[in-house]
Amino acid sequence: MGLSGLIALTLTEPPRRKTEAAAAEGYLHLLSGGLHHFRSTPELRALALDQVACATVAWLVIWLYQLQLARVGVPLAAFGVVHAAMGLGQIALLSRLASVERAVGGRAGSRASPRSCRRWRCSGSPPRPACRPASS
Repeated sequence: MGLSGLIALTLTEPPRRKTEAAAAEGYLHLLSGGLHHFRSTPELRALALDQVACATVAWLVIWLYQLQLARVGVPLAAFGVVHAAMGLGQIALLSRLASVERAVGGRAGSRASPRSCRRWRCSGSPPRPACRPASS
């Protein structure tokens, strides 16, 4: 680590040049362009909403589960161990997702057939990833 620090001290940074276009646009232009792109891309909005929803649910699970642990008398020092065990269990489950899906009767890794998509359009049951909603 010390050797890499000595080598880093001998390096020289190349001179910086400001381009006229980048200097003229500025941060406000970059921000407004990003917001415009966010508003005009429904897929990006859906991903942002999904991220917020997943983070909210994960936060609630972690903090509300701690209340349940306290209610059943688990000592405070063991909360981290329980949380780590839950994380390891999740990793174990997700690493074997295909076999778990087959065990509960699903078709692991299969794409949705057109027939199952038609069924979703008629029945209102949740779609498989390859299904798209019927146009009205």
